[in-house]
Amino acid sequence: MIATPCHAQSHELKIASTLVMQSQLETAIAFDQMPWLLPALLQLEDLQATGTEIPGIGDLRIAADTATHTRQLFSRITLKQLEAPKLSPISGGGVGISFAQGQKEVTFTIFPDESDIGYMLTNESDEIVKDGLLTVDRQNQINSSLKWLSVS
Repeated sequence: MIATPCHAQSHELKIASTLVMQSQLETAIAFDQMPWLLPALLQLEDLQATGTEIPGIGDLRIAADTATHTRQLFSRITLKQLEAPKLSPISGGGVGISFAQGQKEVTFTIFPDESDIGYMLTNESDEIVKDGLLTVDRQNQINSSLKWLSVS
């Protein structure tokens, strides 16, 4: 560990630069390993850039908090073989994210200023199989919901 001395208000502080660097490292994944990810991020960017407020309908702009939570959700998905999701703006700054395979669908709903993410699994008959709330740190639950798409 390398300590760098610095002075602040006549107190000597030791900063461990190696610890700071370790906490900032994240696993990187190439877009070719997750072919659904780049189209999803481009959709999100497009919705942020083109969203508008429509009188009588609602505010269909994607809030910055929503975009951040959406990217965090995407970062927790470990499944590589998914179709690119369909993103839809929701009045109030939210976004719906639908992953589909055949007639089955997993939908996540994210709103600004909320830590909970809504999720819903619908089967081939458009019946709700499971729904509820989760947080972005529930990586196993996020991935098991998406794995359900490939179960016959």
